[in-house]
Formats: sequence, C-alpha cells, structure tokens
Amino acid sequence: MSNKQVENLETIVKDLLGHVSADADIVIESSEEGNYHNVKIDGEDLSFLIGYHGKTLDSFQHIVNLMLYKEKEENAHVTVDINGYKEKRVEKLHEIAKKYIDKARFFDEEVHLPPMAAWERRQVHLLIGEYPDVETESMGEKEDRHIVLRKKK
Repeated sequence: MSNKQVENLETIVKDLLGHVSADADIVIESSEEGNYHNVKIDGEDLSFLIGYHGKTLDSFQHIVNLMLYKEKEENAHVTVDINGYKEKRVEKLHEIAKKYIDKARFFDEEVHLPPMAAWERRQVHLLIGEYPDVETESMGEKEDRHIVLRKKK
C-alpha cells in the first residue's frame, strides 16, 4: 500500500473515531505485500468501541474494510485492535484451548469449545495445528459456530 493509501486508511479511521467523539492514537502497520494492515488504536475510555465480547470492535473493523473497499482498495484487508483487546483475547483463547486439549487427550473423546467469532476460531485452529496428536473441526452455524477437538486416530 502506498503512503497515499495508508493516509487514506488513517483518514477513514480518524473520521469514524471523530463521529463518536473518541480521542485516540492511531498506529498503522502494513505487510510487505502491502495488502494487509493492522490498525492499533489506543486511548482512554474506549471500551464502548470494543463492546460486549468485542462485537462492536468487529463491526468497526468491518466498516473500515467496507469504506476502504469503496475507495477502490479491493485487495486491502484491515485488522483493527483497540487498547490491545485482540492480543489479550488471543492469549486467553490459547489458555482455554490448552485446557480443552488436555481434556480431549485425557478422556479420549470429542470436546466442544464454546461458540466463537470467526477470527477467534482461526486463532484456535492455528494453535492446535501445532499439536500433532489433536485435530480440530468447526461445527454449527452462525452464532453457534464452535470448534470440536479430538485426538487423532
């Protein structure tokens, strides 16, 4: 992504934050290929932008991606994190997944994790991919989509 495109992304984020009167610092990190961007937003009292279980944050990220797409940046994908919420959530997901891995190994049966957002399930699938004796599968639909762990046969 060129400097002009990064500036465009920054303008979109600042405009959205301005509409909700949020005062925050914005840092944009782009991949070498230039089509993946991490937007880190830090500020005081931004929990209303994270929302319950990060649902507002997911919506904010979706809006940023739609606005960027509208600006003809078709290949760009933006991930938004506010006050390190997603980083902390990934750590928590890894803790939860490791407990479920132990349970699947010990009882030698399928265990069902609680429903998760798509990006959360992806993080769990990536972590469990590092364990050669355990496999994962996503099951369910919409809000009930969750991961099932089992020992490999």
